[in-house]
Amino acid sequence: MPDRVLADHRALFGDSTPVVDLRESAIGAELRNRANWQSALDAGRVTAHRVGLRASSWAK
Repeated sequence: MPDRVLADHRALFGDSTPVVDLRESAIGAELRNRANWQSALDAGRVTAHRVGLRASSWAK
């Protein structure tokens, strides 16, 4: 099973996106950041757009 997961990851993302094993604290921080971002979007406090592979955001 792990070999299949790694093969699928490689097929989707290539070698430029390594597999990482985050600490639980890093996972918690990422989830908080995502929740904060979503709250700011819902409240209209930020806007964002993407052009090609580049994303930009602004705080209101």
